[in-house]
Amino acid sequence: MVAGVLALLLPVGVVLAFADLVSAWAIVSGALMLAAAFRLRRAHAKWLLGLGGVLSLA
Repeated sequence: MVAGVLALLLPVGVVLAFADLVSAWAIVSGALMLAAAFRLRRAHAKWLLGLGGVLSLA
């Protein structure tokens, strides 16, 4: 209930907080995808996983 009132009073702050959350998720998932791509031995889509990680970090 308090979060809803806060969102009504400060909509710009809510949008910025959501953008921060999404960007943090992209950075963490990209780093984990790159780490997984380097740890895989010989998989068919190893390069695709690495490319996804790089694009997520970009």
